[in-house]
Amino acid sequence: MLDETMASHWRETEERLRAAVESAEEASRAKSQFLAEVSHEIRTQLAGILGMAQVTLETKLTPQQREYVELVTSSADALLTVVNDLLDLSKIEAGHLDVEEMPFSLRDNLRDTVTSMVVTAEQKDISLELSFADDVPDRVIGDPGRLRQIVINLVGNAMKFTDEGGVTVLVGVEQLGLPEAALHLQVVDTGRGIPADELDSIFEPYEQAGRSDGRRPVGTGLGLSISRQLVQVMGGEIWAQSELGHGSTFHITIPLTLAADEIVSPPSRVRSDLEGLPILVVADNQINHDKLLRAIGSTGMQPTAVAAPTAALAALTEARLSDRPFALTVCDLNGDGMDFARKLRNDADLAAMHVMVLTAMGQRGDAAMCRDLNVAGYLTKPIPADDVRLAIEAVIGGPSPLDLTVLVTKHWLRERRRHLDILVVDDSPTHRMVARRLLERRGHRVSTAISGNEAVEAVQAHRFDIVLLDLWMPGMGGFEAAAAIRAREERGERVPIIAMSADTVSELADNLADADMDGLVAKPFQVPQLLNTIEHLIGEE
Repeated sequence: MLDETMASHWRETEERLRAAVESAEEASRAKSQFLAEVSHEIRTQLAGILGMAQVTLETKLTPQQREYVELVTSSADALLTVVNDLLDLSKIEAGHLDVEEMPFSLRDNLRDTVTSMVVTAEQKDISLELSFADDVPDRVIGDPGRLRQIVINLVGNAMKFTDEGGVTVLVGVEQLGLPEAALHLQVVDTGRGIPADELDSIFEPYEQAGRSDGRRPVGTGLGLSISRQLVQVMGGEIWAQSELGHGSTFHITIPLTLAADEIVSPPSRVRSDLEGLPILVVADNQINHDKLLRAIGSTGMQPTAVAAPTAALAALTEARLSDRPFALTVCDLNGDGMDFARKLRNDADLAAMHVMVLTAMGQRGDAAMCRDLNVAGYLTKPIPADDVRLAIEAVIGGPSPLDLTVLVTKHWLRERRRHLDILVVDDSPTHRMVARRLLERRGHRVSTAISGNEAVEAVQAHRFDIVLLDLWMPGMGGFEAAAAIRAREERGERVPIIAMSADTVSELADNLADADMDGLVAKPFQVPQLLNTIEHLIGEE
């Protein structure tokens, strides 16, 4: 009788425990679902704010208007970071933090990620550089979204505590074999440094170094903690080295698998006729000086840098007399670029010199002045390294400076790229407008649709080069629309489809692959990421 009573008691206890576990799991699922839905709605609205602010910044504004819009952008960016951090923290606590395995371009991923943060660095007047070791592979298998998140957290943290100098991202490999590679990424800053007794605690939630100096750190204090969790889930390690007053270096190592089509040494992009070509760089700011040396040096040309117009004139004269004249002078002087170009044109011995002027803020009438002075190139900053290379190729390959008919500008470079027919599908009028304006400013032809059904009909009626497809729409959503488009395609007529979502790559990777989509761009749009994704897919096609 006692045994039966005890057995009954154990069964009742077991049932209560099972019910408690099921209740806890259901509560956890409900919490995760609630957070996912709420965060998606918040991120969607923030994407609209940031997108319209970005479009506005590309228009002609007064300095005061530009300052106001930049403040709106900065505040919305900060709020978006808080939302993403809290969502990731909730996933970590619930044990739902997953990473994906998919092939991607390591170099493009890191280049796009760092490029997206250049404007923030320039606003602080610090440099932001990215450097790859020669043996770093390109096509790897891993989680590009999570890697991007880690780099953004580490670089953002470094810039936060760096007021002079800059931040450098060094990418290398500790071991390289087939099919494995161990990525070693370092984020080096020239900031205030971290006390030795805080090096371990900075990876804890809500902890930030530097509170003792009376300055209130900006942000949630979750970035480094989340980065550590992500690195550990990806099978890697993260640690920091620092000396107070002498900057910090954050290290991460992550194992990656080489993709089947990986070429360990990517082919050189240097044109043979530009190899070793002497270029003179005149830059009165050390940060700009270093950026240009790296950008031009990566093309195979040989840049020489000076800091003042007088030194530049001396270098040009010496090079001419020694029979090794410079092929081009790239001038990045604060407000004095045109004056220097005028001095060159007034010197009979240097009048035939190719000149390119870089400026932080273009002014009305600058283009006419450039033509009067026979300036061959005029680019406004920030300037991607590829644009520097393309502009130099165009200038050097063009007519004599005394016979110029074309001024090489960012707009001129965009016009030389392929113009595409692009369909933008989104139920939000704000997001449609943002995407349309950004793409039309790059010379593309843009059509829009407000639903999945309209998208399917549009693709049937017209041949588009690219379809940008929002994933979450009422009625027929993005996944259903992509499936319908694929089902109606005939052999050889496949259109590249890029998903758009406020969610992250890692949350959607499996669904994107199942729906036979070709890529994902996050909202709010980062212009380099959007354009690079489009150009990469068109290149593959």
